[in-house]
Amino acid sequence: MEMQGKKKVNIAILLAILMVLLVGFYGLVKPLRRVVLEGAHEFTVGQVVDYQMLYSGISLAPGVWQVELTYETDRPLGYHCTATDATVRPGALLTNGENLYSGKGVTGFKLWLLEDTDALEIRVSYDGQGALQTRDLVLQETRGLGGMIFTIGLLALVLFVSMQWYRRHMAVKGVSVGTKKAVFGVLVITVMASVPYLLGVSMDAGDLVYHLHRIEGIADGLTDGQFPVRIEPEWVHGHGYASGIFYCNLLLYFPAILRIAGFPITLSYNVYCVLVNLATVAIAYFCFRKIFQSRQIGLVCSALYTLSGIRIFKTVLTGAVGENNAMMFLPLILYGFFLVFGTEVHVEQRKKAWLPLGIGFAGVLQTHVLTCEITAFLTVILCVVMVRRVFTKECFQPLFWGAVTALGLSLWFLIPFIDYFFTQDMHIKHVSGRTIQMMGLRPLQLLFGWADQGEVAGMGGVKLQETTPAAVGWFLVLAVVIFAGMCLFGLWKKQSKDIAGLGVISALFGILMMAMSLKAFPWDAIQQIHPLFASLVSSLQFPNRFLGWGTLFGVTAVGCILWYLQKENKKYITGLVLAAAVVSVVTGGLHLNDAICKHRTSFTLYNVEGMGRGYISGAEYLIEGTDGNTLLYRAPMTSEGVTVESYEKGGLQARVACRNPESKDGFVDLPLLLYRGYRAVDVQTGEELALQYGENNTICVNIPAEYQGEFEVGFVPPWYWRVGEWISLFSYILILSYCFMKKSAREIIDGEAIETTKKEVGLGYEE
Repeated sequence: MEMQGKKKVNIAILLAILMVLLVGFYGLVKPLRRVVLEGAHEFTVGQVVDYQMLYSGISLAPGVWQVELTYETDRPLGYHCTATDATVRPGALLTNGENLYSGKGVTGFKLWLLEDTDALEIRVSYDGQGALQTRDLVLQETRGLGGMIFTIGLLALVLFVSMQWYRRHMAVKGVSVGTKKAVFGVLVITVMASVPYLLGVSMDAGDLVYHLHRIEGIADGLTDGQFPVRIEPEWVHGHGYASGIFYCNLLLYFPAILRIAGFPITLSYNVYCVLVNLATVAIAYFCFRKIFQSRQIGLVCSALYTLSGIRIFKTVLTGAVGENNAMMFLPLILYGFFLVFGTEVHVEQRKKAWLPLGIGFAGVLQTHVLTCEITAFLTVILCVVMVRRVFTKECFQPLFWGAVTALGLSLWFLIPFIDYFFTQDMHIKHVSGRTIQMMGLRPLQLLFGWADQGEVAGMGGVKLQETTPAAVGWFLVLAVVIFAGMCLFGLWKKQSKDIAGLGVISALFGILMMAMSLKAFPWDAIQQIHPLFASLVSSLQFPNRFLGWGTLFGVTAVGCILWYLQKENKKYITGLVLAAAVVSVVTGGLHLNDAICKHRTSFTLYNVEGMGRGYISGAEYLIEGTDGNTLLYRAPMTSEGVTVESYEKGGLQARVACRNPESKDGFVDLPLLLYRGYRAVDVQTGEELALQYGENNTICVNIPAEYQGEFEVGFVPPWYWRVGEWISLFSYILILSYCFMKKSAREIIDGEAIETTKKEVGLGYEE
């Protein structure tokens, strides 16, 4: 009876999921509605208007609608259009509106309407300067609501199938109590780390808007037909920005797909961050559990690492998405090197060390190049220290194949990166004059585990309480000191050489990383040694970047101490260390999370137009000499005598019909930045037209004398980029196939062992 009841519940859940999928699918294929309203309004110069109502009493059904208000203005920026409705419940109308640009002439922002209304209003704010006239209004339904419902149904189906598989797995193979506790612990740590992302808002953070632009850029590029997305087409007011070539977007494809499906920006980003937290907790737990052969130590180290002050500071307070993602992969690299250099590691385990090393290095490289720079520095030091073992066959082989794996997985990103870095004069190559020493920390800041949110701009603030909470924390610093003391008193002499060696390396490297994060470290002197050093140091920007690895080494020291106490059966002292770890987490990461949620300003973004398209942070990926402030929406510009008869632009493409009756060559200057890869081709003859840098490094197409015709401009990736993409795709397939085959072989062996054991004791399987 109980089994039949569970079966009925499962069928009911499955039917509900299928109904959601059907509703979502209907929303994706049904005819779309369109509302057209005619009207005109001219604003009076000198008269400030706070959201003048242009259209009211608009009837709309629930859905995701695009608002297209036609307008004319002579100012590049200064007005704002939005939609309001006082009759719907709070949260039923979601939109940020859009600024009005002189070079566009029509808005294109979205609104999410979750209930019927007959009182929607369209309003425009006017600051009293410049001419502004509004015209007709079009409300075009999109497939966003259907996409959201279908995606939710699809995710629910995946979750349902996974739960059923897990139940079947438990019934056939059984799951230990320890495993269940570990899974529960991983989920609890994830929730604690994800509190800021469960509030439905985005915390104001220094780099957050830039990374939201990256997500939007991927969504725009995919919609435009790019894959992978190299140049974000709508960024920099439609001029395109090569961020994707220099800052790998691999993990951001997930929130970008959510955006394409129809979800608002903040929701897409928050879901993504929760999943990154889950992955970080799970990877850290896996690696520490494998190293110390203890679920308890694995959970403690995972909690200390995921909820560390520096990680909360980077993820929530500064919005450093790249560093956050890179920290997810650092434990894999640590685990890989432990397998390679451990003298007590089984030979079969050492042979598999290439996998965590390859995935770890590829993950760091494809999430944050600067963290990869620090990781490469540490790797060189480690290999120099362990040079005698590096060139033994048993160690060199996994190191070599780990490097090959990382390279194969990353070629799709590395080839365009290297190509542009050496063939384009990018602004990022001209920042070597920036110094970082004064941005370092004071020694006492390393101990901050109770720090409040501080001031992001005050890296070297006058008062300690005004500085940022970028710290390792007192507990991890204390752990390094205690481990060093244990070594001095000879407590590790009779213990595992591998764990002792890991602790020594972690303590030494941890101290090095902390020292390099300090204001006292001679970064300015190092920059003066050689131009290469100047460029590398300048690119780091903030010395606190070293504390990602510094925190991991401190956590590893804690793991080594707990391992020793367990081996020595020091239950009382072990309890004290665990209690101190809990206090560290509560007063550190959790306290900082709480302070940020209470005191930090927040905002909620729904449509990309609400944050504009022009923010590019330090403009590192512009061609040197480009003035990013003047890259605004505009029409094509021409030389004297050249006339543009028609013009269409979409993404990284433009189609222009023009004529040049003059006896000399002319040009058409397009609102697209001239990155390498653009081509201009005559539509009729297929003849390629010459390109040159125009005003502000935009695309300037040479128009021959007496030319009359139509040409297309588009971005065409070089063939060798495609070769790198295919190699990386093949590498991903090989890795997944290898993991699948190993898992299948393991399940067959385990199944045969279970069957043999049950037969030996006279037991059979229950149907």
